[in-house]
Amino acid sequence: MKLKEKKFNIKEIVIDLWDGKITLWKTYWGLVLPGAILLCLVGLLVPEERYAIHSFSNILYLIFSIFVLICVWRSATKYQGKKIWHFLAKFSCTLDVMLSFYYALVYGNMFGS
Repeated sequence: MKLKEKKFNIKEIVIDLWDGKITLWKTYWGLVLPGAILLCLVGLLVPEERYAIHSFSNILYLIFSIFVLICVWRSATKYQGKKIWHFLAKFSCTLDVMLSFYYALVYGNMFGS
């Protein structure tokens, strides 16, 4: 008997994330951790003199963190487990968006000065 191959479809995954159809732990750790690692890598590997790269990465991360907040929020709303995980997921993503906005504003020169 041949097993049916599951086709990897990024569009379906993004739609399922957006709709909160993917479990909370997969949504949270699958989005938050890679995003934070990439931002840290830019901060560590790119010299401070390359201000444009840091500015762009901070603004891009703000957009990404808003997407993550929406996905995690919707997934957490559907979560049936312990309420503490529901609360912590929403709280940490909300805090991340606020910090991302601050960094994009201050270090990303988002509105000019």
